[in-house]
Amino acid sequence: MSKRKTIIFRDIRIQDWLLIVGLILAPMTAFRIAKIGPAEALCAAWTLFYFPRKKITRNAILSFFIVFLSSMLLGTVWGYIVVPSEVVLGHWFTWIYLAYISLAMYEGLRNNQLEYNENMFELFSRGAAIWYLFLYLYSLFISKTFLGAPLWFYGYRFTGGATNPHQIALLMCGLTFYFLRNVFKGKKMIINAFFASVCLYLELQTDASTGLASLSLSAFVLVLILVGHIFKGKRVRNVVYFLEGLIILAVVIIGYRYIYNLLFDWIMSDSNGIGRINLMHQITNSFKKGPIFGLGPGVHAFDLMGNAKEYHSTYLEILASSGIVGMTAFIILTVRSFKKMRIDDLFLPILVAIYVYGLGGYALRRLIYWGFFVFIFVISEQMNERINGDDYEKVL
Repeated sequence: MSKRKTIIFRDIRIQDWLLIVGLILAPMTAFRIAKIGPAEALCAAWTLFYFPRKKITRNAILSFFIVFLSSMLLGTVWGYIVVPSEVVLGHWFTWIYLAYISLAMYEGLRNNQLEYNENMFELFSRGAAIWYLFLYLYSLFISKTFLGAPLWFYGYRFTGGATNPHQIALLMCGLTFYFLRNVFKGKKMIINAFFASVCLYLELQTDASTGLASLSLSAFVLVLILVGHIFKGKRVRNVVYFLEGLIILAVVIIGYRYIYNLLFDWIMSDSNGIGRINLMHQITNSFKKGPIFGLGPGVHAFDLMGNAKEYHSTYLEILASSGIVGMTAFIILTVRSFKKMRIDDLFLPILVAIYVYGLGGYALRRLIYWGFFVFIFVISEQMNERINGDDYEKVL
């Protein structure tokens, strides 16, 4: 593999800064008007340079969106028949936008050199860490708002310009493990350790319990991977991973009651714990109404006061809105993504971070989620092709 180029600002094409800056600003949802803010506008402007005019490359992300959106479309029709009050057509604009941006990112990044994409990813990551550290210090010494956007939620949870702390928490969870990946790959270890510390600190300032769970499980996965890295041979390393998996499975089987109670107590420790449990229990009702294609996007659960609510979980929302078909498409995308990342398994903790965050929020419906996902997906794919040849994608 060729040596990675040093990051130089002038090496990045002017139009690519639209994507980098757009993703950096993605958590600042307080600037949105009708769900469109600077981040959404900048990323959309970037796609004009790269979205193919004729043919879209066949890839796993395209396959996912075709199946997922088709299932959700059929679910929307069925939802209007059985539970019309729960369907929210406005959510379709978000999904169409995210599908468009994700496919454009895949097409645009695929035409770059591997090193160029790595540089873009790092500039985005460093830029985001620096920008939100600046906003945090700004909030401490100058003002609790920035150009009218709130920097704190109820005065004690850092939001970085979002209407709630989960946008910035999701970003910082992913960035923490991006910089740790660089540390353990021996790349400018002091600098990357500093950035990882900054992102970890900012994430903790959000006081997001889901973020803490994301950090904990991703750190656990990172430790398992690092243990495997002690062994140099690929076959030996795979055996170590297999044994680790067996040990974890045995622990879960033996101590499932303890683990269940631990998780239940953790959920209940949150101020919204009872409400979350109440929402989770209602998924069976939604599933019975639309098991195959779901009920379309909308509000398919009810809080303790009887108000219509989303499930606030990526996986429950996928099941409720697109049924078994949509969930199957998501699982297939996940499996294919993990297979690609075997080429550099230090990417996995980043993916685990955003996946775990989806347990307590609809992370899949956030721009920053797809920013992380597509960058990692394309870079992993290019690494595989460089080592295994251009026919790699055909083998999967």
